[in-house]
Amino acid sequence: MIDRGIVIGTSISPHERLEIQSIAIESWLSHGFKVISVNCSEETQILKNNYPAITVIEHDRTGQLLARKPVIFINDILHYLRQSNGKILGIINSDIFIHQTPDLPDKILELCKGKLVFGPRMEVPTFNALNGQHDPFGFDYFFFDHSLVPVWPETKFCLGMPFWDHWFPLAALLAKKNITKMICNQFRHIPHPVSRDDSFFSFNDYFASLTIAQFKNNQIGFGKEFDHSSYEFLRNSVIECENQLVSENVKMKRYEELAIFFDKLSKYVIKFINDRSETINL
Repeated sequence: MIDRGIVIGTSISPHERLEIQSIAIESWLSHGFKVISVNCSEETQILKNNYPAITVIEHDRTGQLLARKPVIFINDILHYLRQSNGKILGIINSDIFIHQTPDLPDKILELCKGKLVFGPRMEVPTFNALNGQHDPFGFDYFFFDHSLVPVWPETKFCLGMPFWDHWFPLAALLAKKNITKMICNQFRHIPHPVSRDDSFFSFNDYFASLTIAQFKNNQIGFGKEFDHSSYEFLRNSVIECENQLVSENVKMKRYEELAIFFDKLSKYVIKFINDRSETINL
């Protein structure tokens, strides 16, 4: 196998979508990418037995308290990637299949010199499908120059949980780095049911507070067009609902109002990222 100088970090789940993940990881290896999977101790031995061709790293700090499952913090994946010898590093969700494309690694190596390259998955019924639809609201693969690792400060975002994919390119922009959005049909994903619990709201609120905190002191105009004045009021109203006896209708109304604000903020961030990215089609 040719060493392309590209190392991908992920966190494979040993309990769900096993065949999908196995096919996806094999597709990465077939392109000459090195792969590391960061997991808690209970998962590592299973993965070492099932994935002998990759490096499985045991890491016991997880987002269990935040997400109710042992997801891995993005910064911990970055830590291990930084220690690797990859010229170009990547983070990809473990169920993303890369359709065989011989020149893709060389293109990534060229595009990532000194910058971040990212893009949305294409939703497909099967990995060999000819047609699909790109996800308009999220990003699923990230490749970046080794020198960029310090760009991302310590956060609570975890792989497999929401909003880290919006924060990742935004943080690079805030650090005044060049970013490229790559529209590529080769990164494919088979849809599956997604359950939302309280952790989704928690990560949404964390993303909002972290994002709004960047509005004041950035040098790229981030936040100038977005009115965030209602955020604290809406957030406090929801907190009051949990601490006081209010009707279910009142509680739902307040949550809906905050959810609408979160949705507007997410759309603003995505548009800001898209407007300031160089976009290429492969």
